[in-house]
Amino acid sequence: MAIIYSQACKTARMQAVVDSIGLNGKFVILDSSGNALATLPLGAVAGTVQGSVMTLAGLPITDLEIDLDGVAVSASIRTSADVDVITGLSVGLLAALAPGGVATTDVQLDKLTFVFGEQVSIDLATFTHA
Repeated sequence: MAIIYSQACKTARMQAVVDSIGLNGKFVILDSSGNALATLPLGAVAGTVQGSVMTLAGLPITDLEIDLDGVAVSASIRTSADVDVITGLSVGLLAALAPGGVATTDVQLDKLTFVFGEQVSIDLATFTHA
């Protein structure tokens, strides 16, 4: 039997995630070795919570200069002190949708190959407590 959380519990858990990120967190896109290809600054407050959904604040967010050449394979959200709060986010192409228009990865980007000096932006970011 699946575990089922009350709505109040889901909301509290998602708010705890926002609180754990703290002020001026970071959205980091990583290569297969865990190197940061791009680091996108989050707002002073990382996000807002409505029910079981956390939405990152201050969107769109942009890294004006990609840090390294490489291929994006995962992402994480960190505190301003580089402590991971959310890890293991899968990364794929925006066009990679399953039948019915359902995303097949946690993060959809318009490209996966990053080139030093280019920029990358994220326009929408939500996380849902199952």
